[in-house]
Amino acid sequence: DTGNCSSIHKTCMIFYYNSNYGGSAFIASGDIPNLADFNFSTAGAGKGLKVKNQAASAMFRAHNSSQASYGAIFFNSGYAGPCDLFGGIENSVAAAPKLAKTYNNNASLRFYPNVLPKLPSGCKSWW
Repeated sequence: DTGNCSSIHKTCMIFYYNSNYGGSAFIASGDIPNLADFNFSTAGAGKGLKVKNQAASAMFRAHNSSQASYGAIFFNSGYAGPCDLFGGIENSVAAAPKLAKTYNNNASLRFYPNVLPKLPSGCKSWW
């Protein structure tokens, strides 16, 4: 379930406070160089807490076009360090029930439309 993510018809990422898509969620549809200013906002464990360094799982919804889109959650602010990389086409969903590289250490988010990004080593792919 991608909640409100599916209603905005563009690439988006849902961060969840708990593993397996549990607890409160935060939906992002644009690049965020530092997640410190954003809070989990839906009902559930973690509601009101900062997203930065507290997300345990995530879901990515690709743009509604036939060209691939990607999103990466980074360990460091400013789109640096190890990452969890998600990708897909035509509204497909890629999901991480437990973030591999950024579990409770997630600091920034960047989207990459139509091109597979060249990322630092140490990134885990979720397709």
